[in-house]
Amino acid sequence: MSVHQGSVDSYLQNIVLKTIDTTSSMTAFEEAKLKVKTINHFLDRVEEKRNKPEVLIKDLVSSFLIPDVQRKKVQRQLQFEERKFLETARKTILMSVQNAGAKLDNENMLQYA
Repeated sequence: MSVHQGSVDSYLQNIVLKTIDTTSSMTAFEEAKLKVKTINHFLDRVEEKRNKPEVLIKDLVSSFLIPDVQRKKVQRQLQFEERKFLETARKTILMSVQNAGAKLDNENMLQYA
């Protein structure tokens, strides 16, 4: 009789464990669906706010036009600085050439005199 009682206990234990496992899986699935629904609702509201034309235009301006204007401003400043240095270098070279020419002229004059 104890063999049959052990079999019945084992059988009932398996049924209870499978029921608990199935129930917990279903509960977890329902909780996950609820979380997804809540998150999707929140994301839909956020996207609705962000997809308004004025928000899109503002985002485009701030992400493209403003950096482009700043980049062009920096380029103009660099060109201005480079132009100053180039002009200074050009003047220095011209003065050096003129001084060298004057020295050569003086040396040539001394040789002919």
